[in-house]
Amino acid sequence: MDVSLVTFRIVCRDGTIKWMEHISQPVFMADGQSKARRISDRDITARKQAEADLDRERLMLRSLIDTIPDFVYVKDAQARYVVNNAAHLRSLNAGSQQEVTGKTVFDFRPEEQAKLYYKDELQVLRTGEPILNREEQVWDPVSGEQIWNLTTKAPMQDSQ
Repeated sequence: MDVSLVTFRIVCRDGTIKWMEHISQPVFMADGQSKARRISDRDITARKQAEADLDRERLMLRSLIDTIPDFVYVKDAQARYVVNNAAHLRSLNAGSQQEVTGKTVFDFRPEEQAKLYYKDELQVLRTGEPILNREEQVWDPVSGEQIWNLTTKAPMQDSQ
């Protein structure tokens, strides 16, 4: 099927810019031969603006998350890392997000410590209740020193 989709900008007479989507596709007759094309144009300016707004918000949030010194991370339902901020990556002695994505705490922490963290994560996932402001004594894998963390673990909330 010879369908084409083109997105482009136009400048209106009043100087405003609009985004348009142009779709062209063949129309088949009963004999199966293409005799014409159906062409439709639609204004997608609102969608493009919403996408740009969302991109700006994502960038702002990511900048904020990466500049705070606290460890911020997100795990999936199998307790695998999905997102990590720069501070958390450093605490795991990882150089990039790719080194951590899909792995679990067992890949980065001593087994006994990992078991405790994993138990907490399962509790949060099972109950849907957060663990708030718990003090934990841990070993910093970078410096080797014993440090205290103030930990909060919360389930992701579905916005729908």
